[in-house]
Amino acid sequence: MLMTVLVSLVTVLTGATLYLLLAKPLGWRALKPTDAPLPAFADKLPLEGIENDCYLLTDGSIVGGWELQGVDAEMRDPEEIAHQLRVLAFALNALPPDVEVIVQVRRTTDVTALTKRFEAASTPKTPERLFLKRQWARQLESLSRSDDVPFLDTRLYLFVRLGGEKRGATLSQLLVSAVTNAFRVRRSDASDSDVETDAYREDLRQKLLYFHEQTRGLVGQLAAGPYAPRRLTNVDLDAYAKSLLWAPERMRAGYAASRRPDPTRETWATVDRSLRLLARQDPELRQHFPRTLRSQIGDVYYEAFSDYVACDGRLIGLMRLSVAPDVVFPGMMAGFRSALQFPLTFTARVRSLHKAAELDRLRKEVERRNITANTKAPGSAELDRGNIENYQEAVQRYDDARDATQQFFAVEITLSYEAKTDVELKERADAITAYFTALRDARMRREEYGADRVFRESLPLAIPRRDAAIKLMTDEIVALLPVFIPWHGASTPVRIYRSATGDPWAFNPVDRQVTGAQHSGTFGKTGAGKGVLEQLMCLYPALVEGSCDYIIFDAGGTYKKAAAVLGGAFFEPSASSKEAINPLYISPLFYRLTPNDQADYLAEHLKTAVNVTIELARPLPTDAARWEAVAAEVITPLIRAGIAEHREVFLHDVVQSLRTYSGGESQQAIDDARSLAQALKDYVHDEATGSVGRYAHLFDRPQSFDGGTADFIVIDVFNVQTNATLLSAFVISTLAGLAWTRILRNATGTEGRFTRITLDEIAAIIGNPRVATEVDRLYRQGRKFRAIAAALLQGIGDTVKPDFKATLTPIKEQMAVRFFLQHDKSVFASQALVDDGMTNLDPRIFELNRQDGYFSDVLVAQRTGLTTRFATVPLVPVPFENWLATTGPNDKPVLIAWTAKYGPGTTFNLSPFELLFVLAQIWPHGAMYPATIAGVSAAQFPPDDTVRRIVQVARTELHDCRLALGIDVGPVTPVVDAPRPAGAVTPAAAPHAPPTARVPQGAPRVPARSFAEVQRRRQ
Repeated sequence: MLMTVLVSLVTVLTGATLYLLLAKPLGWRALKPTDAPLPAFADKLPLEGIENDCYLLTDGSIVGGWELQGVDAEMRDPEEIAHQLRVLAFALNALPPDVEVIVQVRRTTDVTALTKRFEAASTPKTPERLFLKRQWARQLESLSRSDDVPFLDTRLYLFVRLGGEKRGATLSQLLVSAVTNAFRVRRSDASDSDVETDAYREDLRQKLLYFHEQTRGLVGQLAAGPYAPRRLTNVDLDAYAKSLLWAPERMRAGYAASRRPDPTRETWATVDRSLRLLARQDPELRQHFPRTLRSQIGDVYYEAFSDYVACDGRLIGLMRLSVAPDVVFPGMMAGFRSALQFPLTFTARVRSLHKAAELDRLRKEVERRNITANTKAPGSAELDRGNIENYQEAVQRYDDARDATQQFFAVEITLSYEAKTDVELKERADAITAYFTALRDARMRREEYGADRVFRESLPLAIPRRDAAIKLMTDEIVALLPVFIPWHGASTPVRIYRSATGDPWAFNPVDRQVTGAQHSGTFGKTGAGKGVLEQLMCLYPALVEGSCDYIIFDAGGTYKKAAAVLGGAFFEPSASSKEAINPLYISPLFYRLTPNDQADYLAEHLKTAVNVTIELARPLPTDAARWEAVAAEVITPLIRAGIAEHREVFLHDVVQSLRTYSGGESQQAIDDARSLAQALKDYVHDEATGSVGRYAHLFDRPQSFDGGTADFIVIDVFNVQTNATLLSAFVISTLAGLAWTRILRNATGTEGRFTRITLDEIAAIIGNPRVATEVDRLYRQGRKFRAIAAALLQGIGDTVKPDFKATLTPIKEQMAVRFFLQHDKSVFASQALVDDGMTNLDPRIFELNRQDGYFSDVLVAQRTGLTTRFATVPLVPVPFENWLATTGPNDKPVLIAWTAKYGPGTTFNLSPFELLFVLAQIWPHGAMYPATIAGVSAAQFPPDDTVRRIVQVARTELHDCRLALGIDVGPVTPVVDAPRPAGAVTPAAAPHAPPTARVPQGAPRVPARSFAEVQRRRQ
């Protein structure tokens, strides 16, 4: 007896010792409720509930989605649904704490889907199928009597955050087990009085115990570390079983009205109350039910539109758009946001239409049915006709799937939005549908655009097609679109620039204002990057304002990408398109034509240009007919007269110069071509302008684009003194006259709206005295118009005449900000030039602008080959320090920028759209990230450090946006100073350099915001 007591005592002491030694190190613990909310990821998920599909989130984690099997046709009772959700929550309660779960309940009102199911069951082969057919028949009959009663086809979807593929596989097994067992624990069919019987409660308790023990075995494999859920005691099981029985009783009062004529709202309000009960963690269940089950209730309309009631009562709409890649283009989402005028978030991903596994399954099905179709039934000499039809059906499905793989992928875009009422939710869904349909139709009508052709033709025919599509779709413009949603707010420019006296000044690119002025100019030689810079300046106000329409005449393709982003009307050089003008393109066959045929060729193209202008003006049919007469009576004779007058030159020297111009083989021919082009330009310009004046009444109404007044007009032409193309002289002169007539007539009509006019290479237009007078008058009255802000892009090249400079001077004087671009291989000046206070910039530029004060240190455009990249120049380089010390007769700022064709030599290397992000930080209009540089004045914070941080934010955002699209682009590239070029002078050697205040050590740095934080701020 004593020995037994001693053994028992030793056993107890040993057990206690082992527990103390091992329990805490191994992490054995009971599940306890946590006060910290689970990380939310529902707003980033395309919640379609595709079975066994995974989604990559911006933080790098993987989320798995499963459609919970086992929800049969009997689950239309809201109390039953609530009961099953609670049982499922009990099962998922055993998951490790780091596993977040979202259960989604859906109902569908798609009668078509029900009809298809009914038709599929038209040949009952089993008693179960016959039973379902009868059920569906009754439902169809009830639906035929009333359109208000939906078919409550309940579906449950489960979304779980996975740690990785291996862990996800184990978790998948657990979910299958959990779902299978959860739906075995059903509510009793007995009456309410029988539900409370001890027998039912014991049966429920045993099922829960069995369920929990099964779950524990799988959960042990999932735990991060030596963690396992505790075993439930009989007290726990009794309490939870009782809670399962109590919940319907608590909700019975709310469910009493569910038999009303429209049971939809009452039915789902009952389920919602059950979910809210789970979300609140009822105090009576808190010790037994620590996990919060996040859930949504939703409708699925034709598998496209879903609305959800979140646990906090918000109405959330989701619309999934599954479209072809050539329909998805950069400006689509920006257009959505600007047109719909309510907040939108979206997730995009590339999805295979038919995966390889699906094709393989269909192929095996064909093989199986082929064997069956060729097998005679026992005792019969003939083949079964039904088997043959089944085989043919399988072949057809396989062929359809294989044909669909010619496209192989689609783009799924999930839009999410909120509403206050059901009616508002439906209205917003209808608005999205209508806008998307119109957008898609517009893209289909513009299939002749080169971008679309390039997109289609560049897709490989093999498996890499998906990768190519991702690469094309996730251009920097697309990736940055989620960042640049319209953010309406007061204009609060950040003052980060310093004058020679150290005073800060600010520049707002939206209204182009510096100290109240409204005009800006961009100057530089051909190829210096004026068009790219202006393109970026066009993009920024459009993206932050979200209300600008654009009409762009582009002769060189510079604004092509901008037009795609902005979604405006863009006329691309393409001789084959009736909706495009092409002043630069002449077919090789042109040179083989007779002079008269050449005149007809040019007249046809010019007629196209006139028709384009007619389309922009949206005239009545009678107006269109009158313009046809103008084209025949005015334009064609002008062309014929021009060719007849210069026939010999045109047939010989001009044609030869056009063919050899790029090679520079015949300088004399080039000079002759220039002379001819100038003569024709002057002649045609005068006549065309006068002709337009006679028909100016056609442009009395405001210029329209898709029903709205155009806010932005870009006329990108070229200097005919440099580019001697005969056709260009006619088309550009005519378009310039038409555009200016309309602009001048409608300038006052756009009062209060943001109207901006950009003329690229205006020497082709402004040389005409009448046009120059109107331009000068427009700029001089700019303050009166208030809404007009214009920028002139003028190439200051060898062919600029003194009289033109004189014409430009009064306009230039009214510009508050001037951008000067210079391309040269020597970015940093030599010591000798620095000592002289000069640089290697074009002396004419310096001479024109010596009086303009100081030069800032913001922007440098770097051109390498065909790629233009922008970079910031810090205060360190000597030329800028020297210029900052130079004082001029006035305070007007000049942003000096140059392009370097032969290598970096600057601090940062930015793509144009990274620069766009930087501009959004430096010149914010309703700043999206004011905290990035908030509270730091210009004198305390040097621009190079400021931009370094902003660039890091830009690259982080770009990285996160690409991750959101499912693209692994590796780690974020850190912002590193480029090596200083040879010969660059250090700050200490800079003569007369003003002191540069650096950020003190330990100064707070504002971290880059993540994509998730940006999304939360927008909501």
